[in-house]
Amino acid sequence: MTTHLNVARMTSSAWCYPLLNALQNNPKLVEKHKKWSSQKLSDLAFSIDGRLRALRILVHLIDKDLATLERALEQDPVVEREIADGYAHVFGDMDLLAVHRVLVCMVSFIREARSCFENLADFRSEFLVHYTEAQPEDDKARYAALDDLLGKPEWIQKLRDLRHEVSHDRYPWLAFEGVEGPSTSYEPILLLDWRPNATALSDRIPLHTMRQIAAGIDTAIERLVQVLCERTNQLR
Repeated sequence: MTTHLNVARMTSSAWCYPLLNALQNNPKLVEKHKKWSSQKLSDLAFSIDGRLRALRILVHLIDKDLATLERALEQDPVVEREIADGYAHVFGDMDLLAVHRVLVCMVSFIREARSCFENLADFRSEFLVHYTEAQPEDDKARYAALDDLLGKPEWIQKLRDLRHEVSHDRYPWLAFEGVEGPSTSYEPILLLDWRPNATALSDRIPLHTMRQIAAGIDTAIERLVQVLCERTNQLR
């Protein structure tokens, strides 16, 4: 007989605790809230929680490997000559492995971040349908509604385009730009065009774009929970 062992699940859906508390303390929503665990809402809450954890882990791994690569560049005496002569830098085997780990984590980050945004849009729509009897929305309307709620920040469109690129058309590569200072440092850039002579700015994604996306997801969650809590309290 085949047996299996589940992994213990730590408390999940911490991101929406304020909303759960508001629902539990609203007498008019008691009966509807009893169905939480059997509704798609609970699946979405679990997915969002898991993706948030994944994004934090991916950021940690990316930062760790980029620090390794930046140290390698700073310590290699030929790098300045390679930049001056227009040559590509050749990493050793261990550092090259770090390059590929960065790329794998970057692609995963982009996909998980976009999926998290979509989960949040679905959660908002399902919440309104279940608790306020609003009309169901299609995917396009759900994503547009969350975009509007957040004030149409630039990172949402950037993330959408990036996810499409790395999931369907192109695999990214890595480059570094020298930043002058007391000592030269190197700013990592994700390239969507692998060709050494590629110059299109749209194909060069600086690391701060990823940080904007990570911060944007956190802001989106905070704003969505705030709005849904306000809507819940209005239903008293």
